[in-house]
Amino acid sequence: MEFGENETTINIPDNSCNDTEIFIDTHSVKEIEYLVIGENSFCNVASFDIDHLDRLKSIEIGLRSFTLFCGSLENRFFTVSNCAMLESIILHPLSFTDYGKSFTLSNLPSLKYLQIGRVGCYSSNFFSLSFCLEGIAFLAFLSRLA
Repeated sequence: MEFGENETTINIPDNSCNDTEIFIDTHSVKEIEYLVIGENSFCNVASFDIDHLDRLKSIEIGLRSFTLFCGSLENRFFTVSNCAMLESIILHPLSFTDYGKSFTLSNLPSLKYLQIGRVGCYSSNFFSLSFCLEGIAFLAFLSRLA
């Protein structure tokens, strides 16, 4: 794991952390502002859970990360919640492909940008799962436009 100059960035290089089944202990990185995970990383991790990282501003997950391609869909889940400053989440194609239990974003009042996959590209993110967005300010804005 590589920290930025001011220790507010976690930058995981490509092809990293594939020998672990546990994601980063977020209790030990409370000051994090930017989380960047490279391509083909964390393939054996069954849960991506970020909660109460009050300074987190951005999450970016690289191509084919958090994906086994032949793993179980039933027990893998993605959750990001209670991050007051989080503005953007970018999940590149083929990341979280076999996460099938749930995808949940909740209580993210500053979220302005959400990218899952890429338009015009076979992305296959979260191939088979439930999808839940709760407590996100831009949803209220979108409903006023409809």
